[in-house]
Amino acid sequence: MLNMCGFLFVLFAAFLNDMGLSGTQISFVAITYAASQAILEIPTGALADKFGRKNVLIFEKITKIISLSILLFANNFYGYLISAFLTGLADSLQSGTIEALMYDNMKFFKMEKSYAEHSGKSNACANVAYAVVAFLTAYIVSFGYNYLIIATIIPVIIALLVLITLKDEYHYSTKHNKKDYLKILNKGVRYSFQHRIIFKFLLFWCLGYVIHRKIIHDFYSIFLFELTHNTARTAFLIGITTIASAVGKFTLVKYLSQIKLQNILIFISCASLCFLISSMIFSFYISFALAVIYWGTTTTINTVLKAKQQSFTPSRYRSTITSMRSFCCGGTGIIFVLLFGVLSDAFSYQTGFIIFSAYQLVIYLVFVFVLGKDKHFHKNSK
Repeated sequence: MLNMCGFLFVLFAAFLNDMGLSGTQISFVAITYAASQAILEIPTGALADKFGRKNVLIFEKITKIISLSILLFANNFYGYLISAFLTGLADSLQSGTIEALMYDNMKFFKMEKSYAEHSGKSNACANVAYAVVAFLTAYIVSFGYNYLIIATIIPVIIALLVLITLKDEYHYSTKHNKKDYLKILNKGVRYSFQHRIIFKFLLFWCLGYVIHRKIIHDFYSIFLFELTHNTARTAFLIGITTIASAVGKFTLVKYLSQIKLQNILIFISCASLCFLISSMIFSFYISFALAVIYWGTTTTINTVLKAKQQSFTPSRYRSTITSMRSFCCGGTGIIFVLLFGVLSDAFSYQTGFIIFSAYQLVIYLVFVFVLGKDKHFHKNSK
């Protein structure tokens, strides 16, 4: 939950906007982050498989502390780019590692079948923490953005201290760390592309879900600010949205894990339609209500889909293959974010949200048939 205590990141896009950056410049900051994360995602995932997940997570916290400290002194576009690069590196170190650490620890205790449910509850708790952070951000921002940065650094330091004392019950790294690093990297990447179901999941992440992660998620503070024209109210509404995500993960993950994949994909398509309508109407009460429905449904289903992919992933390459998801999203995300920034500058942020939410809906509907009806999906996981 300490990972979710990013006070500044609640309003990061709005923060850059207030610092005078244009839509295109904000997109370049986002692209720098995405490129850094994408390029380093798979190598750092393989590092976790070789040297141990705990050690990699400790280095991630140190890197994030440095990147946040830079923001205290950066007052121009290039300073934000450097910080974004380091944040991308930090997130590449943790993205596949935390998920792999949790799944393999549960597998060690023969609890992997309930991974989706436990992951959902864990994410829900994190969402509650983030909601509290968002509500506090609405108050702290009145004192200035530097206070938000300091408030963001403190939980990272605490998380670092917690990690140092953490005991990894699943001593996977000691069993396999004698393998050659490049061999682990090569085999993990090849497995991702050769395994029919994992490959289709990767396509789903990098063509469809990437719109949520890199545009709707990262620019959501601007979406709400365009509706409210008030920074504090924007942070407060983000808190409410995050509570909706937590409620969905607490109540729906267990149910969704038991239904057919095709139906799950239909549900996420309906959620995407809600956000499209929200962007088109762009009226505060209706748009925010539909956005909350979208977030609660989409983030809950994402938890379930991640668990389904993990069931097909072998432990020896788990961090590497899990990192492939972020790598693919980061790669395509660079293109999508750049286009979003250009469209927003040429027309409006609303236009950008309409175009990309419509695209996301089309892709989700395609995968209802491409992935949802795949007869190989129900094979036993490895």
